[in-house]
Amino acid sequence: FSADIEQRGMGGVPGELLRVQRISLTLQNLAASVSWETTPATQNFPTHQTVQSRIIRISNAGEEHGTLKDGSQKSVAAFAFEGDLLPETSLYLEELLFSVQGKNVDVSQWRLERQGGASIECFRTYRDDTTVTCPILAEEFGALSESTMVLSVHADVKHTGDDASLQLLLDAPGGIGENGALRWSDGTGHYNWVEGEGPIAEGTRWTREK
Repeated sequence: FSADIEQRGMGGVPGELLRVQRISLTLQNLAASVSWETTPATQNFPTHQTVQSRIIRISNAGEEHGTLKDGSQKSVAAFAFEGDLLPETSLYLEELLFSVQGKNVDVSQWRLERQGGASIECFRTYRDDTTVTCPILAEEFGALSESTMVLSVHADVKHTGDDASLQLLLDAPGGIGENGALRWSDGTGHYNWVEGEGPIAEGTRWTREK
């Protein structure tokens, strides 16, 4: 299937919703010169949305495994972001939600750092103790271009027992009208989704054995 949409600046705007309403098949019996139309008993088609730019890839920018060490402002995860932009448009992250998987470890004083030195404070969410939010990212902090941008997460780490472990994930890809692990903008609209399935990306898995 393909769809024709208006170009940007010529009637096309970001944030428009597109959805297939109906699909049918026409069958033919050539011997009997008979044809008929059939449709699925249930039809459920996903909604699509137009954008001026998009996030095309998020990946682990660190090692797959590492040794968990106690300390102040340890690097506990790093993720690489890649974008695709139409000419003269922008793309930037507005919020990140990290899922925290930990065992026998206390983690606090979360910070998000952009490659190059700028950093902001992040927080445990009010909903539970397994999610860290980095809200209201300034446009210049979260800006993506067609080159890769790396964001790293730092925190104070202290193990509290044997077999301690820690891993951060960007989990839910979200959807139209459904919150996910990140919120972003194409300079005009604001979106909660990225293409693909979850988890979007898994950070380094840190472990500390007996």
